[in-house]
Amino acid sequence: MIKGMVKGKYAPVLKNLIADLRLRNYSKRTIDSYFYHNNKFLEFVDKSPKDVSKEDIKKYLSYLAINKEVKPATFNLILSSIKFYYEEVLKKRFKLDLKRAKLGKSLPVVISRKEIKQMIEVTSNQKHKLLITVLYSAGLRVSECLSLKIDHISLENKSGIIRKGKGNKDRFFKLSEFAVNLIKRYIEKRNDNNPYLFKDHQGHLSVRSAQVIVKKAAKNAGIKQRVFCHALRSSFATHLIEDKVPINIVQKLLGHKNINTTLGYLNTSASFMDNVESPLDKIMKN
Repeated sequence: MIKGMVKGKYAPVLKNLIADLRLRNYSKRTIDSYFYHNNKFLEFVDKSPKDVSKEDIKKYLSYLAINKEVKPATFNLILSSIKFYYEEVLKKRFKLDLKRAKLGKSLPVVISRKEIKQMIEVTSNQKHKLLITVLYSAGLRVSECLSLKIDHISLENKSGIIRKGKGNKDRFFKLSEFAVNLIKRYIEKRNDNNPYLFKDHQGHLSVRSAQVIVKKAAKNAGIKQRVFCHALRSSFATHLIEDKVPINIVQKLLGHKNINTTLGYLNTSASFMDNVESPLDKIMKN
């Protein structure tokens, strides 16, 4: 059984789902999610997978949408999890031609450069300061950052490599001089054999722990808006675009397969307004 998975009545029968996902090289996070949502579905219908019908699935999804009011992104993940198990693993003959929830086009959260600096400066814990620094400095996803091993980093070249990131692909990332110096000091004080940069007693920090660290730093820095790990990545991308870094380079640094994903960050920069004067100001001057 994979660590962190829900244990329940139907957990044993989902071993074939886990095996299939592993065989296809899905990430641990995806495996955990698919297992969890299929387990919750079976507990809801209280049936063996072989007895599940298309109507059972529709009933469950309606329950989630109406009674639980799950967010569109969560709804789509649950639908994908169930579709994969019954269509791809169990080879059920019915096709789940169910519509996905429409996602709203909200802008990513972006923190100003001044606020990033404040978050780093108010954080006294060395490991926590380093986490915030690396997340922003390299524009990493939180899972990528936490999975970083010391031997994945070249301090001399101010760079590193993400092993098996999103899409199961490797990619290089760039580190700032400031981040390199923090890493050097942090490693020098360590006297353990843990291979992870952000170690803890179980291997490496959890995503939950990282989110708590970032949230606390933002609060201590006096930032009013909600701040989370991915906001540091969004800010990294936005600030690069504001600095006129070519969009294809930003795409490579972020590890986006489709450049349209990167282009979405063009809308997060408010620099186009810098030289625009409100008509009201012109009126009031006269």
